[in-house]
Parts: sequence; C-alpha cells; structure tokens
Amino acid sequence: MRPKQAVALIVLSAHLAGCYHWTATPLQPERRLGGARVATVDGTRVTLRYAYIARDSVIGTIGDNATFAVGVDRVARLEQWKFSLLRTGGLVVGVPAGFLGVMALLCAVRGCGL
Repeated sequence: MRPKQAVALIVLSAHLAGCYHWTATPLQPERRLGGARVATVDGTRVTLRYAYIARDSVIGTIGDNATFAVGVDRVARLEQWKFSLLRTGGLVVGVPAGFLGVMALLCAVRGCGL
C-alpha cells in the first residue's frame, strides 16, 4: 500500500465514522429536535429537518421545504441527529494516530530513507 492510499483510507474511515449519529429519543411535547428520523406504525420512514414536537404531532420539513406532520400516536420510533463527543474524540485522536501508525509500518517495511 502506498502512502497516498493509506491516507485516503484513513480519511474515508473518518468520514464514515462522523461526529454525529442517530439516537432514539422520547416523544416529549413542545420539544425542538433539529434533524429527526421518524418511523411510523405502518412502516413509513421519513427524515425531517427543523423537526419539533407540538402537542400531538411531530412536525418538520422534507424535500424542498415541504411541511410534514404525523400524529405521535402513529410514531413507532423517533430518532434525533445528535453530536457524539466520543466519536469526535475518536476522530481527533484516532485519525492522526492511525496515520502515524500506517506511516511507521510503511517505514519499518520499506525503510524511511533517513
């Protein structure tokens, strides 16, 4: 593996891990969610932007800012797009450590030229 390929692999891995993740969240009234993913009891799945829970509905925007609303009694699962300190720490520490590890391995196998 060439150094450029190693760097590309590490960068790709970092993007796949990300700093955010979907996590289950309770249906608490009068709550802003930001990004949300809703699964209804009939199996429909919708990803919402600017989502919030108002009284008896989960409301947000989809597509070209079209409003979408579903009653909380029809929601089987609600997930919120949340920041993960653990994943971010893994990226900040793990990516450079992985890069240095790959470079050290390549140096040990092929020589560093020092």
